[in-house]
Amino acid sequence: MNPDDLGSPIGAALSSFVAFAISASLPLIPFLLGASNGVIIAAAISGAALFVVGALLSLFSGKNAWP
Repeated sequence: MNPDDLGSPIGAALSSFVAFAISASLPLIPFLLGASNGVIIAAAISGAALFVVGALLSLFSGKNAWP
């Protein structure tokens, strides 16, 4: 790796923080909206988000997203 091709450490830290903050707030949505069955909805949102992240990562690996 060429050190000149690497990005800024501050930029990497900020993008990591923003990604973590967004993904950590997704399961809180049902509770903020006052859903009566918030745990089930939060689990569904978390599962869907994990699938989307895995499917996006499969684009980089060249493998099928479904398995």
